[in-house]
Amino acid sequence: MDIPVKEGQLCTVEVTGLSHQGEGVGRREGFAVFVPAAIPGDVVEVEVISTKKTYARGLIRQLLQASDHRVQPLCSVADRCGGCQLQHMKYEAQLAWKQTLVADAFTRIGSLQAQVLPVLGMIDPWEYRNKGQFPVGRDEGGMCLGLFAPRSHHVVTFPYCHVQPEAINRALKIVEELGRKHNIAAYDEMRHQGTLRHIVIRAAEAENTLMVVLVSRESNWQHPAFFADIQRCVPQLKVLAVNYNPKRTNAVFGDRTVAVTENEKITETIGQCRFGISPRSFFQTNSLQTRVLYDEVRRHIPQTGSPYIWDLHCGTGTIGIYAAQGSGRVVGVEVIPEAVADARFNAATNGVQARFVQGRAEHEARALAEAEGIPDVVILDPPRKGCDPELLEVLIDLAVPRIVYVSCNPSTVARDAAVLTDHGYRLGPVQPVDMFPHTAHIECVVLLER
Repeated sequence: MDIPVKEGQLCTVEVTGLSHQGEGVGRREGFAVFVPAAIPGDVVEVEVISTKKTYARGLIRQLLQASDHRVQPLCSVADRCGGCQLQHMKYEAQLAWKQTLVADAFTRIGSLQAQVLPVLGMIDPWEYRNKGQFPVGRDEGGMCLGLFAPRSHHVVTFPYCHVQPEAINRALKIVEELGRKHNIAAYDEMRHQGTLRHIVIRAAEAENTLMVVLVSRESNWQHPAFFADIQRCVPQLKVLAVNYNPKRTNAVFGDRTVAVTENEKITETIGQCRFGISPRSFFQTNSLQTRVLYDEVRRHIPQTGSPYIWDLHCGTGTIGIYAAQGSGRVVGVEVIPEAVADARFNAATNGVQARFVQGRAEHEARALAEAEGIPDVVILDPPRKGCDPELLEVLIDLAVPRIVYVSCNPSTVARDAAVLTDHGYRLGPVQPVDMFPHTAHIECVVLLER
């Protein structure tokens, strides 16, 4: 097939869909053109910036006709920052698209006819993030903080991030100003030089506190004056820590973290449960919607008879602890040692009968079954890449009666659900939960029963 467009060409595209990354999709003489910041119903003049065998990418040069779902973004750098992909789309339309996205993944990738329920969205979809990871760049004033532009490692700064709460925005600007004051060298990933790679800020709404983590390239970096200024100037600061990441890597965190403050954890409340969070621990980034998500998981857990529950990829143990709340026995498996320590702390804090094992889920599950028997329910909450095939094989061999799969990636949960349904499991309704308004991301809770 001849490619009907070429790089540098201006052409008119009617946008009819969205990609799974939230980019507009239209066609030029039947040839797919992906257009960032465009939504279905837009007619745009685009400049083609790249071509492949089956598609091209173009940037909007003129909006010829606006979609009925288009709105003015709240953020002044929404078109340049990689944090949000859909601020220019009405929130109700975002939710409808995300429902379609999930259904399409189950049909196209899993070959499954799933019942995908309407997305559970937010009443107020702003200032919802309790965690921000901000790369460190450099401008004429010294080090600067922002977010990476799409498909690049160029740091885009902003006056205010509308999906972060005011406390995180304020702390970010203070740390940036103090970094300039102390001439802190920004990390240069091309040369693998400089000091500060990322600033990670967490907020705990329940106790109105903040955690600031400085990620350093230098293995033993210390700067007492900078640290003291942060403690003095950042309101609500409870935890200040330094994480050391000396490797050439895109990963934010390294393996070693040292607390500067006496406190090492902040505490967040979800429903009746209290959870301690340390710097490297995984915790859902939207506290309000976390309760909605966890309530969906809990609906699939028997609340009588003390069910035996495995919480695999358990992080700080929050899902299993919330789902059991005294009525079940939980065993969690997590690979990150700090998260396992937090999980044990959380179980004790909430009076839940639980123990936690440090290791890979696919390696520990069979040993657990041999030692303690087959669980009544397995909760799966894997990373975006989904479950390791070995873990699915173990669960199938054990004939676990009920699996509650929590996923932040519709493509991989659809793939894994297809494997399970091919081996005797029935797919229940799929409940999407919008944990990430104004982005292309969506969380799902999926029930699979033997």
